Amino acid sequence: MADQDPDSRIGITDDGQVVHAAALTAGPRIRQVSLPAATERLGVTCSSVGMESAGYGLSMVADHGRQPQEQGRQPSRFDGPQQLTQDWLLAYMITGSAALELDGGGHHIAQGSVVCLPPQRAYRIAIDRTHPYCIYYLTFGGQSMRERKVCTAIDELSPTAEIDLCQDVIGIYQQLLEIGASKTVDAQRELGASIVLLVAKLVNRLHEHRKTNLQSSPVDRAKAIMSAHLFDHIGIGEIAREVGIPTSSLRRTFRAALGVPPYHYFLQCKIEAAKGDLLLGNVPLRAIAEKFCFADQYHFSRVFVRIAGCRPSEWRRAHHQRL
Repeated sequence: MADQDPDSRIGITDDGQVVHAAALTAGPRIRQVSLPAATERLGVTCSSVGMESAGYGLSMVADHGRQPQEQGRQPSRFDGPQQLTQDWLLAYMITGSAALELDGGGHHIAQGSVVCLPPQRAYRIAIDRTHPYCIYYLTFGGQSMRERKVCTAIDELSPTAEIDLCQDVIGIYQQLLEIGASKTVDAQRELGASIVLLVAKLVNRLHEHRKTNLQSSPVDRAKAIMSAHLFDHIGIGEIAREVGIPTSSLRRTFRAALGVPPYHYFLQCKIEAAKGDLLLGNVPLRAIAEKFCFADQYHFSRVFVRIAGCRPSEWRRAHHQRL
């Protein structure tokens, strides 16, 4: 039998170091936090969050910030027999590559790709362990997943999506690990809020990635980012950074294209979406203000008057009379 090609046992790390495959497969570093079940009133609930990595040159990703320590020898979620999801599974490939086996077919998972699977789905993820890799993952559920529009957008990520690397997304996964490991009374509530933000970030990056491929304008990309953040807050400076142009250029381009400054347009989008809740008739203004991330009910009312020309309660009465 011919000798094995030595190059097939060699991996090259992100910082250019050459690593033998044996060094990569000797033992992955696994950090996982499993959480107890939470009551549905908390909304989105997290059941586990974790990270697995192997190889060298990963300190800039895997060890960035304060991370919980490994809890003994955790079993790997990957490379074993086919599994069945109990909750939503959302994984993010930071470094390396893997293959997703699903419904008898295969999907390639490259660096910067997302894996998103709904509950009760049979799957297997096989990581290429001959090269350095790092993958973050979490499992979560909750009835309100379908009640919040930003969360229903998670379907766009399923089963895989290419969004490229995003430091903000990596930071949220790291934050989830820290919060989960804290085991505080409010940990589950904080995790739920962070998961909603994570989904919004991922969908935002997916839209941006698609639009970039279609050579869309900076205004179109900015509008897509705003749509993904209707239920939270994002500054114009951050939008400009994600679009890839200076803040002053975004303001100038946006006003030239739409006749209004970008933040005014963002508030218009929030108010238009809030009108749908006003039409329901029985939703308190305080709850609507909280949902769309206004400081309080009075802030929401002031912005509504400035954009719609009347108070929210007046708009609701007028439109209910027409129904």
